[in-house]
Formats: sequence, C-alpha cells, structure tokens
Amino acid sequence: MRQVFDTEEGVLQALRKCMAGMPQYDPSTFRVAKPAEPLYPAEELNYLVPFNQKRTYSIEQVLARLFDASEHMEYRPDYGPEVYCGVARIDGFPMGVIANRHGFLGKDYPGYAKGKYLGIGGKLYRKA
Repeated sequence: MRQVFDTEEGVLQALRKCMAGMPQYDPSTFRVAKPAEPLYPAEELNYLVPFNQKRTYSIEQVLARLFDASEHMEYRPDYGPEVYCGVARIDGFPMGVIANRHGFLGKDYPGYAKGKYLGIGGKLYRKA
C-alpha cells in the first residue's frame, strides 16, 4: 500500500521495516492496492477465446476478466497496434502486460503496404 510520511524519520522506519523482511518474500512490501475482483466474470473467457486458433478475439476483453477491477492502461496505443503493451494490477500487485492483438488492424496499417494488404494482428510489422 502507498504510504505518505510527514518526516524523514517515518520514511527511514518504513525502509527499515521493508529491509527487515529481506531476502524472504513479503507480499505486503510489493502490493500497491487492495485486491479487487474483476468487473466481469472469468467464466466468460470460455466464450471470448475461440477454440479455433484462427478465429479472432479482443485482447482487451480478455484482460478485463483478469485484472483487478478490470482496470488496465495501455502504453502508447498509437504505436505498434499489433501488440498490446500496458500496466495493470492482479491481486493488488502491479504488473506489465505484453500481448498479441488478433484480427484486422486497419486498411492503412502497416503504412509501407500502401493499400496492398491489410495489417493483421498476431505478427510484428517493421516501421517504415
């Protein structure tokens, strides 16, 4: 949990408490928020992710069923739309996420194709 201290002594005591638990793992040291259930039920994953791996699905919908309060923040969504990069919390712990997108990315992506073909998620395109 995030803590705010009025004095430097409070900060030093908090650091001592943190270091006293080293090297063993103490979850309270790394947890940044109280754990929260996702807003959407995890059972829906069975319907969102198709058995046939050639079919597409929304990675954002999948992530919304895994993260605390279904909250996640994508990092630079305008750059490299074939890959989702973001941050979220699971059980109150911060984490980074990298995932392939599936489906069509738009008729103008990638830019170097100039309308020759559509960009498709799940593969990386070079920047021209």
